[in-house]
Amino acid sequence: MELKLRNGEVYGGVSFEIPTPEVRYTKENGVIAIDINASPIHLAIAEVSKTGELLSYQTISLHYLLGLSQNSKDHQGWILAHKIVDMAIQRNKAIAIENLKKLKKGMHGDGKAELRKRFH
Repeated sequence: MELKLRNGEVYGGVSFEIPTPEVRYTKENGVIAIDINASPIHLAIAEVSKTGELLSYQTISLHYLLGLSQNSKDHQGWILAHKIVDMAIQRNKAIAIENLKKLKKGMHGDGKAELRKRFH
């Protein structure tokens, strides 16, 4: 715990360690792969076997999120994330997502405000 005095006000901070949970789901049984696409805005979800064979594929439209408040978007995202996690648990598979930071600038909407807003 740490307390600091700045400009006549007291600020406090607390730090603690949370143990890292045991990894239960690995790509040994395959993965549930998730990709977000901007136009039309949707999630693409693919189930892949441990050998890379496509087992199933579905898309979930995210268009309904565009007009919602940030709190509503966060709540709907939470619900959707839990559905995907439940699917992965039922099928005993890991979840794989793309790393957008590895894409070249411009490939994931850096220069386009509309795409940036949708991905956010």
